[in-house]
Amino acid sequence: IGRALACAPEILILDEPTANIDIPTEENIFGLLKKYNEHMTIIVVSHDIAFISGYVDRVACLHQTLVCHRTEEISGKTIEDLYGASMRMIDHHH
Repeated sequence: IGRALACAPEILILDEPTANIDIPTEENIFGLLKKYNEHMTIIVVSHDIAFISGYVDRVACLHQTLVCHRTEEISGKTIEDLYGASMRMIDHHH
């Protein structure tokens, strides 16, 4: 992430940037990314919608079609309707 930011990109694309990282470090990284997002577009691939929705403005869900949601619209029901399976959202309290 540091090398990518050193290039001062207009768009930063990250694939699971906090995989296998402890929760406090994950929160620190996403807090930093939220600050960088004031000056650049950041696209993050993540499977943890409950966590990521606390740091982003919009979530794009992909399952046979692309559906974008504002983060305040994300719920277990939204995900269940999209993916056709029961879903439970876990609040990370960040």
